[in-house]
Amino acid sequence: MESTQENTEEVYLFNRNDFEKQRLNKQHELLVSLCDGNLLHPSIPKDAIGKLAEVGTGSGIWLDDIATVLGSDIESFSMKREYAGFDISAVHFPANLRPDTQYIVHDILEPFPSEFHNLYDVVHIRLMVLALKKDDIQTAAANVAALLKPGGFFQWEEIETRDLSFSPPSEITSKVKGIMRDLSMASGLTNTPSIEIERAFKELGLVDVIVEDYNSNRRPDLTSGVAEWTKAGAKAALFYAILRGQTVRNEEEARSESAELWEAYAAEIDGGVVPSLPLKMILGKKAS
Repeated sequence: MESTQENTEEVYLFNRNDFEKQRLNKQHELLVSLCDGNLLHPSIPKDAIGKLAEVGTGSGIWLDDIATVLGSDIESFSMKREYAGFDISAVHFPANLRPDTQYIVHDILEPFPSEFHNLYDVVHIRLMVLALKKDDIQTAAANVAALLKPGGFFQWEEIETRDLSFSPPSEITSKVKGIMRDLSMASGLTNTPSIEIERAFKELGLVDVIVEDYNSNRRPDLTSGVAEWTKAGAKAALFYAILRGQTVRNEEEARSESAELWEAYAAEIDGGVVPSLPLKMILGKKAS
C-alpha cells in the first residue's frame, strides 16, 4: 500500500541504512528503560487490547516487544490479538514476520484507508519530531486518531528538544545543539512537540489527556546509555544537518566538517560532559 513520501522525507535528518536500524533498536531499549520499563502507559488496560497499531514503526521493535509482553500476560492467554505497523518506508521492516503482525507502507500525513478506521484499541507513535513539521502535527494526529475505536487509546512519545541539555555545557556541545536547532527551526519543525501534540489531542476531542515527563537527569543509572545515544544520534545526523544548512559548498566539505565536529563532540561526552534525554509521553482517549 503505497502513498506519497514527499512531505515527511524532506525534513527527516537520518539515513535509512543498517547503521540507522541498529541505532533505532538501541534507542528503543534506552527509551523503554527511561519510561520505567513501560511500553504502554500503566493506565491502559492490557486485558482490553485486541488490536494494536504503531505508526512510524521503523524496524518494528516496539511492536514486537509489546506483542511479546501482551502474549505473556497469563490473564489474557485466551485473547487473540492482532498488530499492525505503518511506516512511510519499508526499508527497516523485519524480514521475519510474526503471524499476528502485518506491516504497511503509509505516510502519516495522508488519510489512512477506510478499512483501518475505528479498528484499533491502542495506537502508538514515537519520535516523529524530526520528521513532522510543526504545522503538520494536527494533520498527523487526526489521521492516526481515525484508526482508533471509540474508547481507544492514543499514546505518543517525543523528545522535548528544547529541554536537551549538557552538564557542564561546552563550546562544542553548544555548537552541535545550535546546528541541529537552527536547521530544525528553518525546516519548520518544533522544539516543544509535547505542547503541539497535547493541543492537537484536545482539539480532536480526545479525553483524559495527560502528559508524563521522563528525564534522564533524574536517572543516573542511564547516564552511560544516554551518552552513547547522543553520540550515535549526532554521528547519524550531523552530515545532513551541515549539508542542508548551506554553510558548505558540497557533500565532501559537509562530510569533512561533520566528521571533525563529531570527533570533538564525542570526546567531550567521553570526557565527562553529561547529556540529558528529556522525553514526554502524551496520552489521550477517543470518546466512547
